[in-house]
Amino acid sequence: MEQKTEHWTVQAVGESLAVHVAGDMDRDKKIEKMYEVLIVGNSHEPLVRTVARNTEWINNVKKFFWIAITAFVGVVITGGAAITYTLIRVYPLLQSLNRLELLK
Repeated sequence: MEQKTEHWTVQAVGESLAVHVAGDMDRDKKIEKMYEVLIVGNSHEPLVRTVARNTEWINNVKKFFWIAITAFVGVVITGGAAITYTLIRVYPLLQSLNRLELLK
């Protein structure tokens, strides 16, 4: 078996460097475009600010729903307790009225 060895020449190193530099330039252009979209805004609101605004809106909606759910649960529990208390207090009265035969 013969091992293949690379012979580095000035021309091969130069070509490799040219490919590397071209890749760097392409990456730099992409980074500049991302900076424009994310930070500067590029004639629109920057993405960072848009995400922050949407997150704040979502958090406010969550707060509203938690308040509504808490109020609903409170009404159900309070209403159930009030009905139970009323039945406990009124039921003996209805039984005593039934014994007096006023309800017949």
